[in-house]
Amino acid sequence: MKAVMWLSVVLMASVLAAASALGQYAPFSIRRDGDTKDTVVAEMRTVSTGSEVRCELSYIAMDVPLDPTEQTPKQERERARELLGQLRGTCLHGQPPSYQGYWQFQVCVGREVQQFHDNERYLLGSFEEKAGTPANEEWFGNGAPCEARSRRAVVEYTCGTESKVTSVQEPAMCEYEITVSHKHLCQSAVFREASNVATQPVAGSHSREDWFMELSEDSEGRVGCVVQSLSDASKVTFLGFQFSLLSRSTDTQAWQALKIEEPVARARQRQRLHPVELLQPPGDFFINGTVNSSTSFGGSLESIEAWSAEPV
Repeated sequence: MKAVMWLSVVLMASVLAAASALGQYAPFSIRRDGDTKDTVVAEMRTVSTGSEVRCELSYIAMDVPLDPTEQTPKQERERARELLGQLRGTCLHGQPPSYQGYWQFQVCVGREVQQFHDNERYLLGSFEEKAGTPANEEWFGNGAPCEARSRRAVVEYTCGTESKVTSVQEPAMCEYEITVSHKHLCQSAVFREASNVATQPVAGSHSREDWFMELSEDSEGRVGCVVQSLSDASKVTFLGFQFSLLSRSTDTQAWQALKIEEPVARARQRQRLHPVELLQPPGDFFINGTVNSSTSFGGSLESIEAWSAEPV
């Protein structure tokens, strides 16, 4: 296992002063491509008394190698098709070096492929639905006549910093294999794999998982905090965590743990954590506003929520 990387990233929500504000929402992400230790913080000022309150989550996420088959599951393929569908009708151009600067190519996603030079233009194919087509490819057939047959092309879409036709091959006469890159497609591992950048962290990739922290106040003046994964099935594995609900002392200006009700911590599939996975017995949660994972913690955490026992 890699050494734990001590990260200094802290998400600090702005202190709220507006009388109508009842909460603070702080989105964050957890890396899944290396051991990480991090702290997430949200702060706000209560509407009822103007007290400053804070929610903190400190955690260590475990470095678990991603299964290569995980990068193109059914959900990822569906996401890839969705991203490609969003580009439908977008036309991309390129003049690959192999054509010596003469022919240019145009690929209109989900529509057609053309080859042209000045006023000379040939249709290489119109989009065709074909069962079993990979999520990052499209087929184009019934193009302009060529040697007693119709031209046809298959287009492979990849992730890239530039949006263009990057290469054209002609493995057989009038049959084309075209590669197109587009930065919009980098949101899916399917396209990153095709361009050999699957291991690079990209927004929305499997190397990060999106979470949020929300600090709020109810009508009775109690404050609560919830931390939750935005993934349908969280895949982060934790070595441990500490969750705290605090208020600032008006005398010393120091942060002090609030008395809280028994927290609700859930593992994957919304299952509640077993009591032995938390360091303190339920009876002590009311006294100490800090919740720690125990040595029996199984590593699975999807959400945790706690409310102050009394108005703040």
